[in-house]
Amino acid sequence: MEQNIWHCPICGQDFPGDQPPERCPICGAGASVFTKIGASAAQQWRCLVCGQIFEGAEPPVPCPVCGAGRQAFEPQPQEEEPPRQDTDRRFVLIGGGAAGLECAKAIRRRDKTASITLICGEKQAPYNRPALSDALADGLSLAALLLQEPQWYEEQAIRLLTGVCCTEILREQKQIRLDNGETLPYDKLLLAAGSQPFLPLKPQEGAVPLYALRSYEDCLRLTQAAQGANKAVILGGGILGVEAALALREQGLRVTIAERGPHILIAQADENAAALTAAWLNRRGISIRCGVTGEALLPEGLRLNDGSVLEADFVLAAAGVRPQVALAQACGLATDRGVLTDETMVTSDPDIYAAGDCAQFQDRPGGLWSEAAAQGQVAGAQMAGDSQAVYTRPVPAAALEENGLSLFSCGLTRGARLQTLTYEDAFSGVYKRLFLEDGKIVGGILFGDTSQAGQLLNWVASRRQAPASILES
Repeated sequence: MEQNIWHCPICGQDFPGDQPPERCPICGAGASVFTKIGASAAQQWRCLVCGQIFEGAEPPVPCPVCGAGRQAFEPQPQEEEPPRQDTDRRFVLIGGGAAGLECAKAIRRRDKTASITLICGEKQAPYNRPALSDALADGLSLAALLLQEPQWYEEQAIRLLTGVCCTEILREQKQIRLDNGETLPYDKLLLAAGSQPFLPLKPQEGAVPLYALRSYEDCLRLTQAAQGANKAVILGGGILGVEAALALREQGLRVTIAERGPHILIAQADENAAALTAAWLNRRGISIRCGVTGEALLPEGLRLNDGSVLEADFVLAAAGVRPQVALAQACGLATDRGVLTDETMVTSDPDIYAAGDCAQFQDRPGGLWSEAAAQGQVAGAQMAGDSQAVYTRPVPAAALEENGLSLFSCGLTRGARLQTLTYEDAFSGVYKRLFLEDGKIVGGILFGDTSQAGQLLNWVASRRQAPASILES
């Protein structure tokens, strides 16, 4: 009987047997990293909204990262193995989000022997941050949010430091200092420290508390606050604010969204799609106030700039984020709103790279999971010596999928020079709109029927000539 041959991707050795070794006799890698030589690779699925890749016979629905439905997935072709050069170099990655984790994966694919240290300021290993609203609604455990099982880091020989922060970058010595007193040398360094929530108000003694939902610890605090509350106000009507409102409503709270713009979902929807979404939210018991800002926290709730008061037991700020640039500025790297990079994600120091929310490519910082993941992949490839990898900003996309609510948008959906092509069926509640520039599709919105989401995203990415009808496939 012919035995299987198991390949260890860490040290490159092959071993015969019915099952892979529990531990590689050469490098100590765990059984889960072995691949069977000659076995067909597992089917991979890419979510077009967040860019995350999943393995399985079918795509996960909804997407565990961004909540997109089945229509947002496409089969991912198997990638060729990248150029490999095993070294004793030291890679240090600051930040445990999508950018930091994808950077670590990209390095390890190209360099099986280098030292990789991944530093997470939070106590948790890298987890699915966009799913925090789901955790708030459904009480998901941290284990359900983790992007990799704890043993994966050991198997990949990645040193994972949690609950520690970098306090200083010593560029001349090529070292960093941590708040636990440790000093780490590096050959290549990644800054992927992310962003911090923007709080438009300051907490006041005796007033209702002000929360954010940016970390797992935030989620735990909000969950506890919701258990003893009846009413909540959310400052910000973007997609994160709407998802948080739905999560708190799921907990039984009466929720009001206060949005400074003329309608909710300014970045994701036009006035019509926003109105349809608002009507759906209203029917679920979520109130919406637009054209207002929070002025002060009071013992009984939130005072708005028009003088009215929204009663609340607490206020949740969902008004955007600000890139973390203090470390970069302190060591003299070039910054604007974020840490400046080029298409290789290198900063003004050739040995320091930046990716994710803290990085600024061209005219603006990132902010989307898909951008952070793509930037981390490019940064890791470049750091490991793969000069072919360059960053191209993905088409921004957003999905909002709830029972009875389906919204998808991508590309440009605002602009005075844009033309539009619209289809609307008031009876079925379906609304579709293409946004055109010089006759080519640059953005689109789907409400009620998002079955064309993947097609629409491909149209926008290729700047397809506008069809005669929005229903044309």
